[in-house]
Amino acid sequence: MRPAPAPAPAPARACPAPLPRCEPRSRPPLPVARGAGATPHLRGCIGTLEPTEIPRGLKELALTSALRDRRFPPIGHAEVWQLHCGVSLLHSYEGGRAWDDWEPGRHGVVIRFPDPGSSRSMQATFLPEIAEREGWDQRETMEHLVRKAGWRGGATGDVLASIDLTRYQSSYCALTYGEYKELSRLPSVREDSTSGASSGSRPRLPCFS
Repeated sequence: MRPAPAPAPAPARACPAPLPRCEPRSRPPLPVARGAGATPHLRGCIGTLEPTEIPRGLKELALTSALRDRRFPPIGHAEVWQLHCGVSLLHSYEGGRAWDDWEPGRHGVVIRFPDPGSSRSMQATFLPEIAEREGWDQRETMEHLVRKAGWRGGATGDVLASIDLTRYQSSYCALTYGEYKELSRLPSVREDSTSGASSGSRPRLPCFS
């Protein structure tokens, strides 16, 4: 997750993939990311590729992203007002693909391949927006993914041929702290957060509606 540039965030954010219906107890895979400050930078990102119950899984991953991402110090109270928090719901999984059978900007990818040195299984993933944001083509993305998986020998022809690729799509939703505060003033949000009960009519977010 990355912060929105000051002074004002974009009002609506949605990925080009069709939005799945997300009932309160649905179980999509769920990465959660957080950013902070006027200059966009990652401040925490934790997720799972396993089906995850909403809202419990979202709460757990949000706390883990904020406080227990080992790459960053825990988010402090003074940073909260600068936060820009995003959630990607992963869907439309298609397995058994070749390493180049996916479209940057539309598909996220999970690669699995045997470590050429030990034959142990290696795995890594990038969300759909990563390759497009970085300007990578399919081959460049594979180079970064095999390194992320832990292989330092590069995406050679043999490594590429051994890759079992799963592609997926993602629906993305993000809020700044200011947008969250505006939504939290609505009675349905306040009732849900204090009592845990459903108040009937819920506010519509820019996505996941």
